[in-house]
Amino acid sequence: GYICTAEVIEGPADPGPPAAAPRRARYALGVAAIVAAGGVTAWIALETGAFRDALPGLEAPARRFPVAVLPFDAPGGPSPEADYFSRGISDDIAAALGRFPEFAVAAPLAVARQRTAGASAEDLQRQLKLRYLVEGNVRRSPDRIRIAVRLTDLPQGVLLWSQTYDAAPSEIFKIEDDIAARIAGALSVKVSSLERQRAAGRPTARIEAYDLVLRGRELLTRLDRRTHSEARSMFERAIELDPRQAGAMVGLGRLDLSAVALGWTGDPDAALKRAGDLARAA
Repeated sequence: GYICTAEVIEGPADPGPPAAAPRRARYALGVAAIVAAGGVTAWIALETGAFRDALPGLEAPARRFPVAVLPFDAPGGPSPEADYFSRGISDDIAAALGRFPEFAVAAPLAVARQRTAGASAEDLQRQLKLRYLVEGNVRRSPDRIRIAVRLTDLPQGVLLWSQTYDAAPSEIFKIEDDIAARIAGALSVKVSSLERQRAAGRPTARIEAYDLVLRGRELLTRLDRRTHSEARSMFERAIELDPRQAGAMVGLGRLDLSAVALGWTGDPDAALKRAGDLARAA
């Protein structure tokens, strides 16, 4: 993303160059713009490898399948308790698909915004240049998770693949991996063994920590100091349960960046250093 931080001056023509903003102030303004415009999009794009083409030594594949994962529904009526979990699962499936270089995965936040605005499947196809759409729903009980998912070829209006999973909560990571692999197979993508291993790289299967990460992600999207404090507690608790929970480290780093951008910390230098350390740890 880009942000213009030039000073606006009213007065006679050619007033001379404005004073440059301090480096830290420019950085904080940039972060604030990203957060305000939807920092989740930037984070997901990084996590899913959307910037892979910009990295040296990695060539873009000749053909990429444009695909989007809609936020999964939680049947039984909208509730924050159900929504955070179903959205978290659909975001993670998008992240898994994004690790395949053959896929061009639409940013989940952009897809969610279009859907919230009432866009139909045809609208999504036209506005986001999609060909394939992944949809699903999640039913959750204390001891079972039921996920129904389907893959559609939008231009042809053909259902390519569908599946229903009914498993214990501890099996959620295997289900997400299986969904990504089956979608790749349905699209006849030749995936190397290495790419399959990368796509299957999941957080350690501790469901309590994973649940806390999903809750923290949901709270992080709200620009409110109290909810950010709650999110921090959830990410820290997730790391206590699972010291290798990278998603929690990413969440804590994003909280530090937001604190700098929004003026919620008295020591922005320390917060930025901590965010960098967390990113490297993740």
